[in-house]
Amino acid sequence: MRLQINGALAAFLIATVASAPAFGVEIVELKSGRVIEANKTELRGDKLYVELHLPGKNQLVGYTIAVHKVIPEFIFYVRLEKLSSDKPEAHKDLGDWARKQGLFRHALKAYEIAGAADADFMATFGELTEKLHEEEATWTFDEAYRLFKLNDVKEARLRVERVLEDFKDTKEVGRAKELLNIIKEREQFLSEQRRQEEVAKRARKHKRAMDKQIDRVRKADRQVSRVRLKYIADAKRRLQWAAYAYRKAAMEFSELLLVVEVDELRVMLRGLLTDLDDRMVRTFLKLGDIRLISGDGPGALDAAHEVLSIIPSHEGAKGLRERVLDGESRADVRGDLRSYSFPSYVRNRYLIPYAGNFARRYYGRRTLRIGLGGSRRIGTGVRFHFSYHR
Repeated sequence: MRLQINGALAAFLIATVASAPAFGVEIVELKSGRVIEANKTELRGDKLYVELHLPGKNQLVGYTIAVHKVIPEFIFYVRLEKLSSDKPEAHKDLGDWARKQGLFRHALKAYEIAGAADADFMATFGELTEKLHEEEATWTFDEAYRLFKLNDVKEARLRVERVLEDFKDTKEVGRAKELLNIIKEREQFLSEQRRQEEVAKRARKHKRAMDKQIDRVRKADRQVSRVRLKYIADAKRRLQWAAYAYRKAAMEFSELLLVVEVDELRVMLRGLLTDLDDRMVRTFLKLGDIRLISGDGPGALDAAHEVLSIIPSHEGAKGLRERVLDGESRADVRGDLRSYSFPSYVRNRYLIPYAGNFARRYYGRRTLRIGLGGSRRIGTGVRFHFSYHR
């Protein structure tokens, strides 16, 4: 299994492998993050020659990689292995190259080797060490600023904090403190921006849930608008479906109202819930009447209780409940309108088939427009008077 490792760890492993050839493997890490397990590596000018086994085959294959694609720590140790300790100038050149790559501690190691073979160079080693310390502080700060400009605030903060921790005695401390304050402001801004994005994301999710329930309400409206008293069974089925669809939508809207964070959605939900209360009251009263005249007393009582759970003082629902409990319904067991004694206050007249002929029966209906969420009116509903007057 291949492991992604950072530059310092890769350099350590490379040095370890070089000192223990029995492993027979060198780990080459590219700047892209890819790791190559090589049997042999060789620096050839500005190219790195790599030799490795083909997967699944006992065969070696070699290819070259541009040096600038490999992490500089690896190149440093490859070059260091080729140098003899009695060549101080070569080690000085390697140290200078490492300084340009930002590898100041590696450069210091190369200069130490060079100083061991050159007494004059060793005499200036203390001054060079201080200079390297200042250069590393400047390099670290510049890298932090570069990352900040690229909006990599997290990595920029880590490097600024390193300047303040490891290079307290350098001139970069002042600039590092200023940059750290700017980074903190940017973090607050990004945190608020991320929060707003999360709120907007949740708002879109809540809006989709609202639209789903609004569609449910519209379907229920269509069912109510198709109710015809001539067809008791069909009317009962449609009203029952619509009533419990309204109740389900109201429950979903109530749950959404507890979690929405946008004021506009809260206002919409409150308006929808108000409309749904009116819808449920009308529809459950109609359903209670249909159940009552079809001989379903317990069902009519359930419908009355549904209305009373919304408006405890509703007179129509109380009247329906009293009629059910008093046994007021005189509908026959077959569930039609023939034997029901309709109230005298009913005005509209409809023809109802009776024994092959048509006999006139009186019962009431008033058709109302039912709006959803404001002045727009969607669908129609039928309103019966049976439970509305006494």
